[in-house]
Amino acid sequence: MYKFFRMFFAILAAALAVACVFFGIYWGMNAALLSAAGALLLFVLSMFFKYLQEGKEADKEKDGDEGPSDKKQ
Repeated sequence: MYKFFRMFFAILAAALAVACVFFGIYWGMNAALLSAAGALLLFVLSMFFKYLQEGKEADKEKDGDEGPSDKKQ
């Protein structure tokens, strides 16, 4: 589920970063800065979900490695 959110927010951040130029042309600098801030927020969210996904995968690997070795001893 984290992978889906990570990709979703990364795509939205890229689209909003591109749209930032057009917002600046048509509606002024304030609109461009606001959309750039939104793109940055979406990018930070995608990095947050990447962090959560890597932590979940590390926990899976840790749990998988310890299980069989404990049973043999």
